[in-house]
Amino acid sequence: MSATIQFRLAAPLLLPNRKGIARSRAAGAARVKRERIVLASEVMVLTVGRRPVAPFRYAAVRVFRHSVQEPDTDNLYAACKGLLDVLQPATAKRVFGLGIIANDKPNVCHIEAHHVPAARRLDQCTVVEIRELSAGEMNAHQTAARLRALGEVA
Repeated sequence: MSATIQFRLAAPLLLPNRKGIARSRAAGAARVKRERIVLASEVMVLTVGRRPVAPFRYAAVRVFRHSVQEPDTDNLYAACKGLLDVLQPATAKRVFGLGIIANDKPNVCHIEAHHVPAARRLDQCTVVEIRELSAGEMNAHQTAARLRALGEVA
């Protein structure tokens, strides 16, 4: 039986084209780190007692970004980067990691991002579902993704 963790963030994930430009590279890096720590704190509180002892070796992460305006696809997926960094184990450079998933590489993590229309700004949020996968399920996701890519090319 695979484990599933689901939680609801209070706001939609911030889109890269809404972040603005930092005045220097160091200022930009500091801002990103602060944003990751805030996000990690929120996820930590929402998943207390439900985080796995060891990170999911294979995982499917589904993100439902509820917002009043629909983002373009590349921004929708790019907005997930901070969340995926937070879900991975902590390292010397990623001090905010929570260790829910082992990695976000395509061979071990299937990622889906969806826009869900919100009627009002007050209804905006992000719902995240993380499901542990077996090696066979991960292989099936990879095969399906390759077939979709081939279908788009043909």
